Amino acid sequence: MTHTRRTILYGAIGILTFDSAAATLSVQLGFAYAWGLPGSLLIYAAVGFIAARGSGLLAGVGSGAAVAGVDATIGWVVSWLIGPGYLPGASPDLVVIVIVEVVFLGALCGGIGALAARVFTTRHA
Repeated sequence: MTHTRRTILYGAIGILTFDSAAATLSVQLGFAYAWGLPGSLLIYAAVGFIAARGSGLLAGVGSGAAVAGVDATIGWVVSWLIGPGYLPGASPDLVVIVIVEVVFLGALCGGIGALAARVFTTRHA
């Protein structure tokens, strides 16, 4: 398995674990599920950082987008089943728009993480 695929796999496991925990805590403690957004963004950026360190800038962008895609589909279903992800009356068009926006946000955060990897990774000659 390549570095990028491994990074996406671990990122997907991480985001699904985070979604489950955030949804459960939201239900149990009564806070808005949306407060988990910064954690998701941080995961997308971390995935981009790690992917870029091993495979370059585009791998970071793509990896952030891929993990966000998992978040916007499987993660949404998980949070929906737990409770706070349920959107009554959500049309199929709205669902598609949300998925596209989350994937774009994941690519953006993955790109920021990838740029950080480029800045903070020293290269040895």
